[in-house]
Formats: sequence, C-alpha cells, structure tokens
Amino acid sequence: MKEGAGGTRYHLAPPIVVGLLIVAYMAVLGTMSLRRHQNLHTNALDLGYTDQAVWNTLHGRPFRFSTYLDAAFRLDIPIQDFREPGVLLGYHVEPILALIAPLYLLHDGPETLLWLQTVGIALGAVPVYLLARHRFARREPEPAPGIARHAALWIPVAFVLIYLLAPPLEAANMSDFHAVALSPALLLTAFYFLETDRPWAFVATAFLATMCKEEVGLLVAMMGLWGAFVRRRWVLGLGVAVAAATWSLLSLMVITPHFTGLQASAFVIRYEQFGDDPADILLNLVRAPGLFLGWLFQPDVLRYLRDLWLAGGGLPVLYPLALAMALPSMAINAFSVYGWMRSGGGHYSASIVPFLLISAIYGVAWAAGAVDRRVNGGAGGWWGSTRGQTTPPGTGAPSESGAIDRRVNGGQGGWRGSAYWIASLVLVGVGLGIALVNHYHNGISPPSRRFSLQPLSEHARRAQPLIEQVNQLPPEVPISASSGLYPHVGHRERAYLFPTVSDAQFILLDVTGPPSPASVDVQRQIVGELLEYGQFGVAASDHGFLLLERGLDQYRFSPTFYDAFQAEGATPQVAMGADFGGLLKLEGFDWDVRPVVRPALPVEITTYWRALSPIDGAYRLVFYFWDDEQHRVLVQPEEMSVHWYSTWLWEPGQMVKLTLPPLPVGDLPHAGVALLRPGTSNLEIEGRVVPITSTASQPWSLWEEGTLLELVRP
Repeated sequence: MKEGAGGTRYHLAPPIVVGLLIVAYMAVLGTMSLRRHQNLHTNALDLGYTDQAVWNTLHGRPFRFSTYLDAAFRLDIPIQDFREPGVLLGYHVEPILALIAPLYLLHDGPETLLWLQTVGIALGAVPVYLLARHRFARREPEPAPGIARHAALWIPVAFVLIYLLAPPLEAANMSDFHAVALSPALLLTAFYFLETDRPWAFVATAFLATMCKEEVGLLVAMMGLWGAFVRRRWVLGLGVAVAAATWSLLSLMVITPHFTGLQASAFVIRYEQFGDDPADILLNLVRAPGLFLGWLFQPDVLRYLRDLWLAGGGLPVLYPLALAMALPSMAINAFSVYGWMRSGGGHYSASIVPFLLISAIYGVAWAAGAVDRRVNGGAGGWWGSTRGQTTPPGTGAPSESGAIDRRVNGGQGGWRGSAYWIASLVLVGVGLGIALVNHYHNGISPPSRRFSLQPLSEHARRAQPLIEQVNQLPPEVPISASSGLYPHVGHRERAYLFPTVSDAQFILLDVTGPPSPASVDVQRQIVGELLEYGQFGVAASDHGFLLLERGLDQYRFSPTFYDAFQAEGATPQVAMGADFGGLLKLEGFDWDVRPVVRPALPVEITTYWRALSPIDGAYRLVFYFWDDEQHRVLVQPEEMSVHWYSTWLWEPGQMVKLTLPPLPVGDLPHAGVALLRPGTSNLEIEGRVVPITSTASQPWSLWEEGTLLELVRP
C-alpha cells in the first residue's frame, strides 16, 4: 500500500518543524549573544583571551595569548607560578581552536566565535531528532493508523524542544565563548553513529569531540564502554574508551604541566579539599569515601543535580545507565570548590546535556515498553518479544521485523495495541511540561522570565571611536584594557588585562564596567597614580571611558567623561520622589532582569538622583536586600559615586544615574537604600541621612528606624 501525497507531506512536517526550531534558536540566541558583546558585557575571561589565541594561531603563533603575562592580579589558579603563562595549552587543551582559526579569514573578530558557538549548539538538535526517530519511528513498513502514526512522527520533535530549552546550553551560549560548547553536537552525533552501526563515523566525531576540551575524552571513554558492554562492539568500544581516556590523562598530566611547570593541571587546586594532588585525591576516594559523600549532600550540590535533572525534563531518571556516561563531567563540577561550576551557569554543564537527552529518549522507550508488556502480557526481552531482534536486549534498539511492526501498526488493536504509544506520549508530555516550566524559571530565551534583549546602548556607541583608535595602532604596540573592552581590542601580540600595565603604551578603560580582576577602588587608585607620577596622560576621555597614553602631558578628564553618570530627561521605571535630608532626592529607579543562568534571578538596579543643594564631602549610597523573613541577605555599596563621580561634583538640580553591578537579588522581596554621611560604616544607623520624606503617590515605607527607604516594585 503506497502513501498518498498528503501522507508524504505529513511525514515531512516534523523535520521541517525541527529545522524551524533550530533557525529560531540561532536567531534568538545568536542575536542575544552578539548584543551582549556589542554592549561591552563580554569579558577578557574568557572571550578575550580565546579570541586572541585564535587570532595568534592564524598568524603563526599557535595558542599564544598575553592576557596573563606579567599579571598584576591573582586568580584561583596560581598563574604567577606558570612557566609559560602565555600559552593556552597550559590552561585547557582545546586543539579544535586550530581548526576554527581559518574562519577568521571570513571575519576577523570575536563575533565569529560567538556565532559559531550558537550554530554549533543549535545543530545538536539534529542528532537528537535522528536518535529519537531511530528509537521511535524507524522504517515504518506502511502508513501507521491513528495515535501510533502521530506519536512516532512527533515524539522526536518534543525531544528537540527539550534540548533547545535546556538552560545549561543557553548558559554556555551567553557565557562568552568556550570550545567545550561545541561538544554537545559532536557527542550526540557520535552516539547516533554508534547506535546505528557506523563505526568510522563514530570514531571521527568522537575524535573531534575530544578536541574541544581535555575532560571531554573522559565522556567519550564512557561512550566507548557503552559500545563495548551494551552494544557488544568490544573492539570498537574498548579501543575508543582506552584511546579517549589516555588522551584526557595526557592532557591533564603531561601537556598542561609542560607549559605550567606544575605537577598536574592547575585546576586541581579546585579539589584541594579532597587531597593535595590527583593521586592523593584518588586514594582518599578509597580511604575516606565519607568525605566525598558528605560533599554531595551540601544544599548547593543537591540543587545543581536537581537542576540537571530538570533540564532533561525529569526523564533522565528513567534510564540511569545512559546518564552514567556523564559521570566524569558531573563529578568535575559537583566536587569543585569553585561554586560557579555547579551553579548551572557558564559553560560547565554543556557537555552533560547530550547524556540527559540520551537517557531521556531511552528512558521513555524503556518505560513505555514496560507499560506495553504489562498491558499486553508480552514476555521476554526488552520489548516483550525477542522475535526478529538484531541487537542485544537493553540497548533499546527495536528490530525491523519484530516489535516495531506491532507498535507502529497498532498491534492488537484498540487502546491495548497503542499502549506503548500512549505511555510514550504521556511521558514525553510530562517531560516537555517540566522542561518548559524549568526554562521559564531558569532559562534566558523566550518565554523565560529572564529574557531581555537590550538595545545597543549609548554607552557602547560612545566607545566605538576609542576602540577604533586603539585598533588602528600597529599590532606590535602593547596595550592594556579593562575586561569589557579587552575582547574588542585584543588582536595584537601583547594585550594585557588591566590592572596589569607592564610595557603597555596605551591603556583603554571603561570605569563604569566590571573592574574585575581588580576592584573599583584599586582601579581608581592605579589610574590616579599613573597620572600623578607622570607615567601616562589622558589621550581621550568620554562617557566613562579613558584612553591613557604613556608619556603624554595631559591629566584632565574631558567634561563629557561624566556623561556616563548624567541622565537629564530620563524617566525611571518606578518614580519615588524621596527627599534624603534636603541633600539628595531619589527620583526613581529601574529594575532590569539580566539574561544570566544562575540559581538566583540577577537584576541590574539603576537609581536616579538630584542634588537639592551644593554638597560638601563624599556621601555614600548603600543598598540592602532582605528575604521573606526580613533577614538581611546582602549589603551592596554603590561605588561609582565614591571613586569616579563623588557627590561633591554633583550640580544642584542635575539628574545623576548610578547603576549597580548585576546582583542575584531578583527573587528577594525587599530592597532598600540609605544615604550615608562621610565616615559611616555600611551597617551604622547613626550616620545615615534623615529624615526621608516623599511626595510620591505610590506606597513606600521606611526601615531600620526610618533611616532606610524601601524600593517598592510595582
């Protein structure tokens, strides 16, 4: 019986929908990632130094970068002890960057990396779809009736949605660029080739995956063990497992130590709570297992594991055998003392997502098979029948002549014949619902509560002339730059990360951006010393940006430098009209959610002020945040008005805007602000400016003996 044109078109609908979903992901996340970069929110760590390493690789200096040379700052790894701190292989072994470098011939900039990362993550949906289709809708001999036909075609699309909605992938997509973010598509493709008996394609894609980061070889090794013990491909599976594990060990114990001079990877320091070196850690795993088990039961570790489970729609628990392949990366993140690795943010969990999807797909197939056997009384084997089965039981691969014919074509008829598909639809529906709810709370693309696509800011537009001025310098001229500007000016042999100055001839700073790895006060102190002692002068200054030139005899900022803090004509989202002791008036504030994946909701708070009279001295603004039980959770001083635009500079009647760095306080119900007199500590009530009065019509309240104004959100 041949299928008509309408049936053929219907069969084409699922892959077309998958294609549209992939394009939509690329468009949304690609635009968000690019806009983040354009608005100076990408960083030297890690987009800046990766971009410089790729650029140097293209120009004959493989994996070289200068971000950490002569570092005047410290990180959580001992970069000051490195033998060669300017070689990327001393930090991470990511040979795939050499294959990426020729793309810079098409576009010579970090935008290439950002778009490549987005496209690479999105294309992981293709092997997800193929693998799910292989499991649920392979080789239908005839048009399937009723529910079976629809389920077989559309269940794979649901798994694609779960993949594209996974917050760990969006976190990687919006966390600068990391080569490991390319591994999900490669790992999924490798597994698909393994399951469909294409050994050489499996080896090739698995090899590319191991080139993404040193630890990915451990995941490929686990996949090789699956091939050996589950698929019964002993030579192929064990061969790949041994080769991949050996590569990871060589990377961690030989390649990175060669460039650092350390005994092992510098990142072993993140596990020092379990031992002094890798051998000691492994011994303690046997001698003191309670040390590791106790760590796993910490609230933040349990929350991390829960969030991974939710990212797979809650379905991975149905097939832990497949999820076990992700154990190396899960352990690396969960046991690290560096909390960001197990926060769900950044790129750290991207390589785990493939195994969440594999275990979800196979888990639904297993559970639906169990329901079918129970309803229809099947016996034996994974599918209730071993008739015509060509693969080992437990792999979840249906036979062509046996069980799949019975399921796709209705089997016994009625609902009993469709029990497998009904169970599959219910499970996938529940999983997709969990994924959607989880994405709303923890994802960053629509329809998440964290979604935000900010327009190109005036601040970013004002940066372009200074960025172009620096980029016109010959590439051999050394420079230093602050973190947010570094990715825009790093295409040169020596670009330092401020506060490192070394032999830099120019320094480009954004004083309104994150000062990391220094603090705002240290940044201001160093700039003051460089100008005061005549080492550097001000070549240009505008809207919070400084371009300093060595030996220049010019030490005054231009008046437009302070434009970054002035907001005449701005309309706050929430009007306040609060008078602080006749000195300052809080006109209102903005409360903007930032698209960042992390346990708490990050927000950026901008407050708008007017000086009511000339102010003598440097007053300080301090923000306070409380939970539901009115326990103070966070105290955040505002630092721009202390170090760069002090209150004694404010003209009476002038609107001033001050923006706090993004804070994880969006889920806290109460926030407030106090104005502190010079010399007052953050928690000292006596030094706060009172009285606080307001003529605003909306509700407002005072806390802590009337010294602190609550910022009431509508």
